[in-house]
Amino acid sequence: MDPTLKKTFSGPDAQVGSVMEFEGNKDAGSGKLEILKIVPNESVEIKLTMLKPFHAENIVIYKLAPEGAGTRFSWSMSGDGGFLGKLLNVFIDCEKMVADQFTVGINNLKALIEGQK
Repeated sequence: MDPTLKKTFSGPDAQVGSVMEFEGNKDAGSGKLEILKIVPNESVEIKLTMLKPFHAENIVIYKLAPEGAGTRFSWSMSGDGGFLGKLLNVFIDCEKMVADQFTVGINNLKALIEGQK
């Protein structure tokens, strides 16, 4: 969404408490991601705090589960966008917007993992 997105990392690398703050254009917004919980080979829980274009807090969960000869990856997000988020939902299909972003992210992850084989 923003090829010039600025990222700042703090805390322990790839561990609980690790934080990535980001500042982007009007499409990406700004905020931070913080790792809350890691269950190796099972799940990662992250808190997403959006600051711009409006404040919102969400929990993002990545899950891995064995499936046949492969692994099923799922990505979910839940939270409360407050009054402004509810109002925005009246005018914009936010679920579709986020779902499209999830699809792009999952496809990028799949390409990255399959490229390492």
